[in-house]
Amino acid sequence: MTLQTKVIISQDELPLWQELLRISGRRHETLLAFCALHGLTTSAVGRAIDLHQTNVSGIFRGVLAPRHRINQIKKLGIPGFLLPEPSRGRARSVARDY
Repeated sequence: MTLQTKVIISQDELPLWQELLRISGRRHETLLAFCALHGLTTSAVGRAIDLHQTNVSGIFRGVLAPRHRINQIKKLGIPGFLLPEPSRGRARSVARDY
């Protein structure tokens, strides 16, 4: 994790993002707005946590969000309430007997 990627936000700013999320109800778009305002791209987040930007984008959208990756992203300064709930494990197919 590089220092240039860490976002430092004031405690006064957090309630504004919480209110925006509450009003809009759109977590993903609010997260993207937060990142844009703070100059973070999925590519920069990916470099900081050693993950490809498409995987970061998937995490941001909530497609697959491993707990350890969510924790790494939180350490970059992105508020946890803007991130998806961690996934419950790997998706796997279930064999069926017919």
